[in-house]
Amino acid sequence: GAIMNSDQYFLCKIAEECTEIAHRALKAQQFGLGEIQPNQTLSNFERLVSEYHDLHTTFMAFMCQVGNHDGMYPSQQAMETRLNKTRKFLTLSKELGQVDHETEI
Repeated sequence: GAIMNSDQYFLCKIAEECTEIAHRALKAQQFGLGEIQPNQTLSNFERLVSEYHDLHTTFMAFMCQVGNHDGMYPSQQAMETRLNKTRKFLTLSKELGQVDHETEI
């Protein structure tokens, strides 16, 4: 098979870390943020944060590898735009009876 170059390797690792974050988020949703799985010392929340740190570190290393830091961090405007979009979909979810009406972002 073909051998991966540096970019391909980092992209693979980024995707892997995203998958691990998704896995931890789903476990926390199902069992609660405070739950500690048998034979573990960290809660689901702590494990989720740890996986985010892994992604952040991997992504930062990738950005250094490609030598381009443009857009590394979202602007305040970009974050607010994203939160507004999320709020819009939260409202729809509430209207459809899928999310508690007390939920806020």
